[in-house]
Amino acid sequence: MTALGQTAPLDRADEIDLTAFHADGFQCLRGVLDLETMTAVRALLSESQNAMLAEVRDYLSLAPDADIQPEIDRLIAERKLDTLPKRVRDGLSGHFPLEVRLDKRIQAVARDPGMRRVLRGVFGDRDLFMHMPPMARFVLPQNRHAGVPAHQDAAYNGFMSDFITVWTPLVDIDAACGGVTFFRGGGRPVPLQVESDGAFWLTAVDTDGCEPVTYEMGMGDILVFNKWLIHASAGNQSDRTRLSLDMRFFAAPDTSTKHHLDLQTGAVIEPLAAEA
Repeated sequence: MTALGQTAPLDRADEIDLTAFHADGFQCLRGVLDLETMTAVRALLSESQNAMLAEVRDYLSLAPDADIQPEIDRLIAERKLDTLPKRVRDGLSGHFPLEVRLDKRIQAVARDPGMRRVLRGVFGDRDLFMHMPPMARFVLPQNRHAGVPAHQDAAYNGFMSDFITVWTPLVDIDAACGGVTFFRGGGRPVPLQVESDGAFWLTAVDTDGCEPVTYEMGMGDILVFNKWLIHASAGNQSDRTRLSLDMRFFAAPDTSTKHHLDLQTGAVIEPLAAEA
């Protein structure tokens, strides 16, 4: 049985209490992000998603309104995903293209006053940076394959010396639509299995002895967690598309050997500049 995390809305006039984050490595915060900012991002992603799915249907010779999920099931069963062009595979797996992830409307989420308050609560007065580009994903209705198996972000982001992840939905998240599951007690370095599962993701790390915790969420809410926290995402069993962003932040003196956004100046720092 999965525990449902309980949180209270964030009052923008109050000090942010990050006790749970510091104790457990993760926390859900309500009403952090400006809804106008998030609505603009949702519109951007919805428009891009429609264009991507039209390209997928055209490539697969499907009708303009055809359900794509049976094709995903077939291609995974026949192990043919790797034979597809990248843009088609990205459309099937729900990964938005680079030009969308670099859009200024998504960068505005990182600069949101509520986000900055949370980051200050985690990092203090240190200079703040965000890995570029941030990740944006969509999960089609009834897509059970799009759940990411249990993993630690540290294992996939070794180019940053230390960081946190912030995940935020652009739709209502409930048990059917699925969101992020945290595994309390799984916040330490563990061996990582990296063999392909034949679908979209890698095999899961061991979560024996860990307590699973999930949250119902809405637009404007965020999940914040450290790089060692074991977590997974669920497939989408609802009749609506799941849209979400996840961003990785760090603070000086930590740095990155890949592109990152300087939140003080708005400048994108290139890898060579980071290593100089």
